[in-house]
Amino acid sequence: MTPVGNKLRLDFFTSAIQPDPSWVGTVVALISILSAGIHNQFVGSAGLTPLPRNVFSPITFTLAAPTVAALNASPSDVSITLELTLNPGSGPYFLDNLRFTN
Repeated sequence: MTPVGNKLRLDFFTSAIQPDPSWVGTVVALISILSAGIHNQFVGSAGLTPLPRNVFSPITFTLAAPTVAALNASPSDVSITLELTLNPGSGPYFLDNLRFTN
């Protein structure tokens, strides 16, 4: 089995439909591995305003070393939560290619 890297990456599509282009929003990543005692651990936050519109852009979060160690123990109870804070009337948004990398 390939070890899990210390980065959580995803591709995020930001729509051109933005009622307030000066602030598009944020995405927050949380991880839970209940068998390792990790419950909704904050992984990171990323601003969406600088991302180009109408294309997928990579977003990267760095995982804490204990989280990487827990993931490399091959748990079967991993969940990742992505919380979006966005302007009303904006969108659509899409997420793709969620992965662990180095």
